Amino acid sequence: MKSFSHRILCATLSLSLCISSIGVSSANASPLSTNDFLQHSQGVSVKDKVGNFFDRSDVISTLQRYGVSPLEAKTRIDSLTDREASQMAALIDEMPAGGDGVGAVIGAIVLVFIVLLFTDIIGLTKVFPFTRSVR
Repeated sequence: MKSFSHRILCATLSLSLCISSIGVSSANASPLSTNDFLQHSQGVSVKDKVGNFFDRSDVISTLQRYGVSPLEAKTRIDSLTDREASQMAALIDEMPAGGDGVGAVIGAIVLVFIVLLFTDIIGLTKVFPFTRSVR
């Protein structure tokens, strides 16, 4: 009797295993390089980022000043490859947030003034006459 119940149990388990695996498809796993992953995951979003940049009103007005219509710019953006779009997005990321660089120039001038003032005070240079002591 014991062997008969084992056979029924084995047959039932085998049948349920076969039925449960009918809708399962096989998975194909292969190594994926970092560059392939980044291009795939950022390909669409990079083009969207470049497109959003060219949708800004200040960029559109600058393009129109140079004689480029916004529609033509959109067409060219759509025809970019993923690599070109990534390069353009990197350039957009490196651009300053605003202004024309006046702050950087003023900062450099102030830095040079402070360095020259310091070297004048310790006696290495003689640039500013107001740093010399009267004897």
